[in-house]
Amino acid sequence: MPHLRGFDAWIEVGGFRLEEYRVEVIQDGSRVSCWVPCIPGKEFEVRCYIPPEQLHASNHLLAIRLDGEVAFVKGNGTRQNASAEYGSILRFAEQINKKDMSTTRAFKFGSLELTDDDSYLLRTTKQFGEIAIEVYSFEGLHVTPDQDLQRMPTVSDEYRAHERAKKGLSHCVKLGEEKPITTILPPLLSVGSKKRICTFVFNYRHLDLLIANGIAPRSTLSRYEPATSHFAGKREVDELHVGLTGAGMGYNQMKDGSVPVDMKDRLQYLKAQIAMLKMEGR
Repeated sequence: MPHLRGFDAWIEVGGFRLEEYRVEVIQDGSRVSCWVPCIPGKEFEVRCYIPPEQLHASNHLLAIRLDGEVAFVKGNGTRQNASAEYGSILRFAEQINKKDMSTTRAFKFGSLELTDDDSYLLRTTKQFGEIAIEVYSFEGLHVTPDQDLQRMPTVSDEYRAHERAKKGLSHCVKLGEEKPITTILPPLLSVGSKKRICTFVFNYRHLDLLIANGIAPRSTLSRYEPATSHFAGKREVDELHVGLTGAGMGYNQMKDGSVPVDMKDRLQYLKAQIAMLKMEGR
């Protein structure tokens, strides 16, 4: 379970949290990495939980990196809220088309095109096989001028790499078909100064490769339907997963950024936190 400084992050496919393997905290406790299975052809969501004590302390901004490129997303910030009773869960499932700001494209796992064209060895390509969430605190907020909009980062439609440069990789993150935005987008805001708090990195590979490399146990195969690569029915999960999967699904954020939860869900989340602390030996 990627957990760092009170923050939690995870990836969901079809409403289920992907299991994480070999969770490792590095770089003085400011960065955590893990491995997750990718499900080719399936859309996914990236989610991050900001605890109430962090909401009390400062504003927060999240940058979502897909294969090394920052996605152009909405709702990736929270304002400081000294009275927040619960944490806030931010979810990201699509990129906004900044050319017209009227359509979005869903995040999905797809096939990476490998080539023997040596010109690709000299190119700066994406960091295929990696999804990252960068968490920042920030000060200052202003409306982004129209002339600055086109300079904002975005995920490109480049899905090709040299076969020798990306050994062991066969998949990447792609963007789905354009879908119209049915709600009015608020003005695009830019922050003043910002400071990175922590980073979550999800290294994704096909499940067969994770098992072959000893990263995921072979028993994991029983949780998928081979024909569709779906989770097989309702997934059996341990106490840690029950808590965070419950905390990451089905909640609507309130206007103040807090997340209303009933006592049962809150209890599940607290049990998950206690179990995690026991694992860390606290």
